[in-house]
Amino acid sequence: MILLVEDDPTDVFLMERAMKKGNLNVPMRHAKNGRDAIEYLDAAGKRTDPNAYPVPSVIFLDLKLPLVHGFDVLRWIKQESTLSNVPVIILSSSPEVEDREKAHKLGAQKYLVKPPTAEGLTETLREFSVLN
Repeated sequence: MILLVEDDPTDVFLMERAMKKGNLNVPMRHAKNGRDAIEYLDAAGKRTDPNAYPVPSVIFLDLKLPLVHGFDVLRWIKQESTLSNVPVIILSSSPEVEDREKAHKLGAQKYLVKPPTAEGLTETLREFSVLN
């Protein structure tokens, strides 16, 4: 299962379209802001209800989020023992080297610039063993 943390409906649509174009039949959950992402992941990490809150196989995380910034979400994930090994892929409109470096220092496994392509998503999901 993929968790997409993204506040822009257009970017959610583009991600869904890229997944469909790449025939990527992987379940995806969506969090609209950083606070919602942390609340979801907190419940998943505590395994309170694995059916309602499955731990994602990979997290696609935007940086510029309302309520809690993406860097803060990433920092929180990497401090949680039950979630720290979940790969986090930054999916951002920022091509800035500083953002890329900060994301990697905080534990992101990959940094992609929006919009995602079907080929790029397929490669990334295979890289992190989300696809067979």
